[in-house]
Amino acid sequence: MTGLFELTGRPAYIGANVTRREDDVLLTGRGIYVADIRLPEMSELTVVRSPVAHARITEIRTDAARAAPGVIAVITASDLTDVSPYPNFMLFAKTPNTFPLAQDRVRYVGAPIAVVVAEDRYTGEDAAELVEVEYETLPPVPSMESALSENPTLLYEEWGDNKILDFPANNPEVRRILAESRVVRRTYKIGRHTAMPIETRAALAQFDDGRLTLRTSNQHPHIARTILSHLLPLEESDIRVIAPFVGGGFGQKQHVYPEEILVSWLAMRLGRPVRFVEDRSEHMVASSHARDQVIEIEGAVDDQGRILAIRAQILHDNGSCDLWPSGTCPAVCTGGHMTGPYLIPHAEVSVTSIATNKTPAGSYRGYGVPEAVFALERFVDDVAVEVGVDCV
Repeated sequence: MTGLFELTGRPAYIGANVTRREDDVLLTGRGIYVADIRLPEMSELTVVRSPVAHARITEIRTDAARAAPGVIAVITASDLTDVSPYPNFMLFAKTPNTFPLAQDRVRYVGAPIAVVVAEDRYTGEDAAELVEVEYETLPPVPSMESALSENPTLLYEEWGDNKILDFPANNPEVRRILAESRVVRRTYKIGRHTAMPIETRAALAQFDDGRLTLRTSNQHPHIARTILSHLLPLEESDIRVIAPFVGGGFGQKQHVYPEEILVSWLAMRLGRPVRFVEDRSEHMVASSHARDQVIEIEGAVDDQGRILAIRAQILHDNGSCDLWPSGTCPAVCTGGHMTGPYLIPHAEVSVTSIATNKTPAGSYRGYGVPEAVFALERFVDDVAVEVGVDCV
């Protein structure tokens, strides 16, 4: 095969030690990230975030911040008159009508309420502390148990419950086999995770001659471009999204965050570049979390430890759901992998994704599959112990 490649004049890649072209740039410190970019007249964005998990916003006072030296603008949701809510392309899930800034209610600590645009980030941070927000605190929903209780506080009253997604399942054959067989029941909990890339989220927008250019540490620049056209008064053809080097993403940077919308809108309004670089404390509360599932499994087994059928219920804590796209899809992927590589002839798997007053959940490495593996592999071991056979 190598000779064939040589005869055709093409490189003989098979069996060759091919080095990565991008490594030299990164290893010598010449990689360009959003935080490295400096544009003429560039301003910096600072976000005023909620310190409470659940509350109505009764008043926002910004006069002191606007009057601070070096402040260019202070923006709240009421200023975004030509911005639309995020679209809902997942018709199988409810929509929270997420908006880039909280309009009348906050549902997690870290929710963006207002932004300050200043000549530099230091000025912006000082001015952000001058923004006064009054809250009418509401009972929090801190867990899935409280969200599913008999009379829970509703995060979104129009839903009627706290389920953003509910996929019930009913397989009569599974029920029959379970009723006639030895049954092993187990519950597995997967804790809440978050990615911690070396580079936090960052976005830099500029608007020239009717065209928007957004440089962002987003793993899906083409999707970000489409979503920007849905929220902003711009055609998609007038938007360019550039993803420079990304200092780690792990799925967390697949989402289109409010700050990407806000720097873009502000660049259009102010006529000068606007940049946002997330600090580490913001990252812990404002970038997506993940996992946080409870998986209940019932398995019908025989004396040799073979699993004849399983019934699984997946409960997923989706946090406040204030994220696009929401974290429902990883939970659905968990459900789709609950039989794993094993010959399990019959399965009944339900998935329920639940809203709570936590940071919104989203993508993370494995996109729901590691949760299924975690539960299923332990269940296989538990079946072996229960029946008395070797689990290997």
